[in-house]
Amino acid sequence: MKRTVLFWLAVGLASFALLPWHMTRGGVLSFEWAIADDPATGLWLAMSGTWWLIPVVVAFIGALCIQFIVPEPVKRAKATRAIAGAGLVWTALQGLAVVRSGPRVFEGVLTGDMITAGQPGMGLGAGLCLFALLFVFTISMSQTGKGRGDAFVVSVIGLIVALVGVF
Repeated sequence: MKRTVLFWLAVGLASFALLPWHMTRGGVLSFEWAIADDPATGLWLAMSGTWWLIPVVVAFIGALCIQFIVPEPVKRAKATRAIAGAGLVWTALQGLAVVRSGPRVFEGVLTGDMITAGQPGMGLGAGLCLFALLFVFTISMSQTGKGRGDAFVVSVIGLIVALVGVF
């Protein structure tokens, strides 16, 4: 299952670095975002001052490091699950806290030009990052013995819970 976790971590990092984090005007299939002067990828936004996206990439890098540092599978899975869960919660909270018109909650704490300007809805890059974090979380959960160790079952249950939670 380590390879599956590594696959989803690679998908998450690639989508953070290469795909638009926010919705695009013409849609993702118009590929206007690919030739734009200022790319709207998560990596570009994080490097240009959108600090609340940095914990997302830190979660991916942290989970990736755990895969190579911790040799025991159960301990590795528990650490990965904690990091992926934190990244998942952070990504959801930052998307819900800072909306198009600025911060929705914690207005006194969330200040600065970047935050008060707001952010558009999540795009393809953010969506794939969320899916990647969700599947890293659920696969790691199955490695700890949940769902009788069946990663597919635990992942599908996690996906259903996430979709019901969103809608």
